[in-house]
Amino acid sequence: MDWQEDAHEFARYLIEAMHQSCLKAERRKVVGPQQETTFVYQAFGGRLRSQVTCLSCKYASNTYDPFLDLSLEIAKAPSVHKALAHFTQVEVLDGANKYQCSKCKKKVRIHVRSC
Repeated sequence: MDWQEDAHEFARYLIEAMHQSCLKAERRKVVGPQQETTFVYQAFGGRLRSQVTCLSCKYASNTYDPFLDLSLEIAKAPSVHKALAHFTQVEVLDGANKYQCSKCKKKVRIHVRSC
């Protein structure tokens, strides 16, 4: 592991520890979306939408997951904007990676996108 990965890991643990500290300061059990109300979450966090689109019936399903950091491949991109564009790029799953569509009930090609 190089120093850049160490620095990223340190930043992740620091932000998570600050977030947990804010939750403990509430002095009550905080669950679900209430966890997203801390100052730390408001400053660093967000919700990542993962969208799966069936290429057969066009049905799209979305899941939303909270995050406090994103792992962008900055070293492989000329800018943060390009790294973010790569992160949100549509991926096609086909062949052995076909997906069982919950609407048409078939194994189909899909588009997967996180944004």
